[in-house]
Amino acid sequence: MRSDSMHTTSSVGRDRFDRLFENATGFRPHGYQVRLACGEQGTHAKDDWLSNSSPCRSELINIPTGFGKTSAVVLAWIWNRVTQGREDWPRRLVYSLPMRTLVEQTYENAAQWLDRVGLREEVGLQVLMGGEDAGDWDTQVERNAIVVGTQDMLLSRALNRGYGMSRYRWPMHFALLNNDCLWIMDEVQLMGPGLWTSAQLDWMRTDRFQSLKPCFTWMSATMRSTFLKTPDRRNADLPDPRSVTLDVSDEAHEILRARRPCDIWEPPTSGRRRPRGSPADDHQSTFTRALATAVTGEHQEASLSLVVCNTVSVAQRVYAAIRAVYAGSSAVILLTSRFRARDRDENQAKLLAFETDRKRSATDQAIPVVGVICVSTQVIEAGVDISARRLWSEVSPWPSVIQRLGRLNRDGRQNGDSYAWFWEGPDKPKQNQPSIGPYVADAVRDGHKLIRGLVAEYKADGKLAATEALAILRSRGGFAEVVEGALAPDQEPCPRAIDVHGLFSTEPDIFGGFTDVSPFVRNQDGNADVTVFWREWTSSAALRRSEGLSGPAFAPDEGCAVAVSRFREFVDKRNAWIWNDRIERWETVGSRDICPGMLLMLPLDAGGYSRELGWTGSKQDKLDNAPPPGEPHETFEDDRHSENGVWVTLATHLGDTKREAECIVRALGLDRDVGAAVVHACAAHDVGKALPKWQGELPKPTPSESDVWAKAPYQFATSTASSNVRSEIEAILRKYRIRHQQAEWSGQEVDEGETIFTWHTNSRVSGAALVQLRAVPDVKRVWNLPFRPNLRHEAATALALWHRYYRSRDADFPALSIYLSATHHGKVRTVLTSRNDGAEDVCGISKSTELLPWKEMPLDFACAVDGAAGRFSEDGRKFFFEAPGWTGLVADLLGAWEPDATHCSSGAVPSDEPHALGPFALAYLELLVRCADERASSKPSAGKELGQ
Repeated sequence: MRSDSMHTTSSVGRDRFDRLFENATGFRPHGYQVRLACGEQGTHAKDDWLSNSSPCRSELINIPTGFGKTSAVVLAWIWNRVTQGREDWPRRLVYSLPMRTLVEQTYENAAQWLDRVGLREEVGLQVLMGGEDAGDWDTQVERNAIVVGTQDMLLSRALNRGYGMSRYRWPMHFALLNNDCLWIMDEVQLMGPGLWTSAQLDWMRTDRFQSLKPCFTWMSATMRSTFLKTPDRRNADLPDPRSVTLDVSDEAHEILRARRPCDIWEPPTSGRRRPRGSPADDHQSTFTRALATAVTGEHQEASLSLVVCNTVSVAQRVYAAIRAVYAGSSAVILLTSRFRARDRDENQAKLLAFETDRKRSATDQAIPVVGVICVSTQVIEAGVDISARRLWSEVSPWPSVIQRLGRLNRDGRQNGDSYAWFWEGPDKPKQNQPSIGPYVADAVRDGHKLIRGLVAEYKADGKLAATEALAILRSRGGFAEVVEGALAPDQEPCPRAIDVHGLFSTEPDIFGGFTDVSPFVRNQDGNADVTVFWREWTSSAALRRSEGLSGPAFAPDEGCAVAVSRFREFVDKRNAWIWNDRIERWETVGSRDICPGMLLMLPLDAGGYSRELGWTGSKQDKLDNAPPPGEPHETFEDDRHSENGVWVTLATHLGDTKREAECIVRALGLDRDVGAAVVHACAAHDVGKALPKWQGELPKPTPSESDVWAKAPYQFATSTASSNVRSEIEAILRKYRIRHQQAEWSGQEVDEGETIFTWHTNSRVSGAALVQLRAVPDVKRVWNLPFRPNLRHEAATALALWHRYYRSRDADFPALSIYLSATHHGKVRTVLTSRNDGAEDVCGISKSTELLPWKEMPLDFACAVDGAAGRFSEDGRKFFFEAPGWTGLVADLLGAWEPDATHCSSGAVPSDEPHALGPFALAYLELLVRCADERASSKPSAGKELGQ
C-alpha cells in the first residue's frame, strides 16, 4: 500500500532503505525494490533487513512496465554506494535509454530524488545526449555520479568513437564508461543492435579485457535474454545475470489489476472502392480526417487521449487533422524526437502537468485538470509516466504494442472507463515489403496477429486485467510460438574483441576518416541521428575561425535530432555545414559524407523546421531568428582544457599535477605499480614545454625571462582605423569582467592606415563581448589570437623520458610512464607522426633538436620509426637491436586481442612492469593523468594574475 503523503526535501531517513525510498519518491517501496537494494530477507528480522546492503552483481530486471524500475535501480545504487559506502558498488551509475525524451525525464527524476534526500551536492548528475554540454564530469573520476544518456551517445563513447564530441576526448569517455560503472540498459525492446553490443561489452569488461575498476550491467528483461548467448559469452562460460522478479506481495498490487481492453479501428466506408489512379495523398487525407474525427469524438475533457504513430510524418499529419476538427478546451500537442529541446519541452510540460494534476485530483476534486490530446511516436512508448483514458495506436511489433498499452490506465484507477484502438495505415503493405515504417515488416505482421488475439480475449471477458490477458494469450495454441518469436531480439551485428582492440587507436586512417561504429550502436537503418542547428549569415564561402564567428558555438537546447536518411535527402538540395577542426573553419558537407552523431549547421533561410511540427524538411518552414555562427570544437593545436589565463611556472605546474595525481591514486586505491606510473607521468608530463620553440611563442612580455613557463594568459587582438578607440575597447573588456593588459604586437605586417592592438586577457573574449567590440566605430576586426607553437610538447616529454629509459638506463619509472606522459591531451597516443613535409620532425619537433633545456634532458628520436631502432652490420646481413619503436611500446602495454597471445612480444616492456593491460585499463590510466593535469591547471598553487 502506498503512502498518500508526498515529501519535499529531507536529509534524514538514510538508516533504512524503505525510509530513504519514501523520502525520495513519496511512496513506500515494493518488495522487489527492497530485495534489489538490500538482498534477500532470509532469516533477517525486518528492521535488520531494511538496514542491510548487498553486493553488486549483474542483474536482469524482469518487472512489468509502470512498476517503478527507474526508482528501483537508481535508489538501490544510492543506498549501497552513497549512503552505505560500499566499495564493491561502482562509482558511476550509467543509465542508458534509447531516446532523448526518456533521458530528460530520467534526469529530472534522479535530480528530484537526490534533492529530497539531501545528496545533490554529494552525487554528480550528468546528461549525455546529442548537443548537450558535457561539462567537467569527465575529470571528476573519484566522485560518485549518475550519468543519464541516450544509447547513441553512451555506446559510441564506450566504443571510443563518441558521437558529437571532440575526438581528442574520446579516450577519456571510453575509459570512464568501461571502468567503475554500473550500466542500466532500459527499454531494451527499442535498442536494436545496441542490445547485443551491451552484452558483448559486459563480457569484455568482465573477461577478455578486464576493467581496472569493475563494471556490472543491469538490463530490463522486456525481451527474451537470447542476446546474452553470444558465442563469446558462451565460450567464456559467462553465467547469465540473476533475474529479479515480483514476489507474492508485489503481485497483489492494484497496478497489476489494471484493465486495458482493446479493439481494431477501421475508418467508416462509403461502400465505394478507391478509384484506380486516384492520388495517394487524397486517400491518406480521407483516412487521417476519419481518424481525427474518431479520436476527438471519444475524447473526454479533463482526460488524456494518446495517439501513437509509427513515423514522424504520420504523426504530423494526424496532429494537423486533429487541430483542424477539434474545438474543445483540452490542449492538443505533438511529441516526437524531431523537435529542438526548447520546443519539445513546452509540449512535454503540458503532458506532465496534466498527469500531476490528475493524480492530485484523485484526493482533491477541487484541483482543475486540463485535458490533453497527445499525438506522438515511439518516444511515448517507454519511461514516460502518464496514464491515458483513450489509446489510439498504429499497428506495430508486439514489444511496442505492450509498451504502448502500458500508457493506458497505467495505475488501474480507470478500470471500466479505459479503451484502446489499433489501426493500420491507409495503404496496406505489400506481401514482400521488407519494412513497414521503421520496423521489419514480419514483426509488424506478427504484432497485428497478436493484437487480434488480444482483442478476442477481451471480447470474451472485458474484466480481465492486462497481465491476465497477456498471460492467457501466451498459452493459447497458435499464439504462444508467435509471442516467443516476437519477444526474441533480432540478430544484429555486435563488436568482437578484435574490433574493440582496434578501436583503441584514435588516429585517422589513410583516408583521413575513422571506423564507423554505427552498425554496433544503431545500425544502418537510417534511424540514427545527426544533430542540426541554425545560424543566420549570408556568405556561401567557408567560415574561418577569425572571420565573423561572433555567435555562440552551439546552445544545447537548440539542436534538433534528424534521422540520417532524411537529412541526406534534405542536403541533396542545399548545403549543410560542418566544423573542420584541422583547418579551423565551417565548410560544406555532401549528403554521402553525413554520418550518425555529426553536429551540422544550417543557414536560417535553408528552413526545414517548424516550431509547431518539428523537423519537416520543407524550406517553407523556418525559424524567426537565429544568432550568427560561432567557433565549436577544440583543434589539434589547442589545449583548451588545461589553459587558465594565468602565468604559472613549469616547476609549479608539475608539482601541482603530481600532488593532484597522488590524491586521485589514493582515493581510487590503485595498485602500487600502476599508481606509481601515473604519479611519475604527472610529475614530468609538461617538461617538453621547456623547448625554446614553445617558450618563444608565449605572449610577450613574460613576467620573467629567467623562468620557464607552463601557463600563460590568452591573447586578444583588434584591427582599427584609428588609435583613439583603445579606451573604448578596454571599457568593454572591463564591462564583461575580462582582466587585461596591453601587450606588444608581434604578428604579421598590417596595411597602411591600420593599427593593431593586442592584449593579454585572463579568459577568451567571446559571445556578447565580441559582438559589442565589433560594433565599435573604426574597428575592422577583433579576434582571439591562437597560441601556435606548431609542436606537441607532450611528444618532447616522451622523447626525453624515452632516452632515460632505453638509452641512459637510469630511469626510476616504468615504461608505462612514458606512454602516459605523451597521452595527456589525447593528441599523441598510438603513433608518432610528422607534422611537416619531409618527415624531418616528430609532432612538430625538429629531429635536429638534441637537448631539452629542463635538467639537460637529451631527446631520442629513434622510437619514431616503424619497427625497432638499431643498426645493420656493414654487410647488411645482421640487425643489431638497440631499442623498440613507439608502436612496440604501445603493443606491449595494450596487449593482444587474442586470449592466448604472448605478452610483451616486442620486448619494449619488461615482464616485471605493468604490461598487457588491455584497452579499458590502459585508457583509464591515461584518463587519470589528464584529470590531474586539468584539475591542477584550473587551480594553480602559485601564479601571476594580470593587473587589470
